This record gives sequence, structure tokens and C-alpha cells, in this order.
Amino acid sequence: VHVETGQVVAAGQPALTIAADAPREVQVAVPESQLEAFRGASAFEIELWARPQHRYVGRLRELAPMTDGRTRQYAARIAIEDEDAVVDLGMTAKVHLVQAGDRTLVRLPLGALLQRGDATYVWVVASGEQKVHARRITVASVVEESVLVSAGLATGDEVVTAGVHQLVEGQVVRRVGAMWRQSPKEA
Repeated sequence: VHVETGQVVAAGQPALTIAADAPREVQVAVPESQLEAFRGASAFEIELWARPQHRYVGRLRELAPMTDGRTRQYAARIAIEDEDAVVDLGMTAKVHLVQAGDRTLVRLPLGALLQRGDATYVWVVASGEQKVHARRITVASVVEESVLVSAGLATGDEVVTAGVHQLVEGQVVRRVGAMWRQSPKEA
């Protein structure tokens, strides 16, 4: 609402703005130096400043054909594909580009990592054996309390996320709920 109660307004003066309750989008300004990377992105990840531990999936909906005359940047709109009740009008967000080869990124909590010298490992539970084996991984980036892993894990790998410093190679573990725990007979 742009006016006060009882205020005299001129003809054509906006009195209020109504926002459509449509799917949410993020509006960004793309500098010319980033335009090719932006166009080449296979997807986008949206991180709200109010909720930095969660990333939403985004899709490029619109990219201006020419720059804004004042800012010399391209206007773009990224549609949020998996929005929830947290995403609200007027929120501030970061947009991360996902390149075609990056789609295999796996997000793990920081507590799942095991550092040995310059190498980073995770404990993977061998299918059918319930034994853990150290697997070397490549960390692409760290985001708050989690990491994005770009190499070393395959689809379907089960990773131990708690108590990683207490495990040894080949140790038998058992699943408790969604977690694996050290087996009492192997303790």
C-alpha cells in the first residue's frame, strides 16, 4: 500500500501493488563476462539467504536478448522448480550454475568426511556385507555444514555420516533407522 488512509491522491498515482501468487522466481542480473557460462548451465541451484543449508532446483525461464542500458547486464529469471512454504516474495537468494558434468554432485554432511593427510575419505558400507571401506573422494565445494562431492561416489553408495573417526577398515556395522552403527560384537 503506497498511500495513507485519508490521503488525497492524484489521478494515475499508484495506491497499491498486488503480487500474483504464482510460482516463485529469482530475478538476477548477469554480467557480460558470465553470459556464456550462464547459457551453458544445465541447471541452477538457488540458495536463500534465510535458509542457506538448503538448495532449490532452478530452471532458466527467461534471459533478456540485450543488456540493460543503465547497468550493462542481462536480466534473467530463474524459476524455482521445488519451492516450498519457506520461499516468499521479496526474499534474497544466491544462484549457483550447474554445468552439464556437475549433475553427479552428491551432498554430504561435514561429519561424514575423514581427512588423512591431503586426501579426503568417506566410509562406504559394502552392499550385502555390512562392512565399511574407506573411499577417497573429491570435494567440489563446502556449503555451510555440508559438502558437495564431485568424484569417488556412485549412485546407490551408502555413506556413514556419524562416528567416522571411530571406525576401522572392514569393521562390521548395522543399520539403525536411517543410520549405520558399529556392531556390538565388533566393538
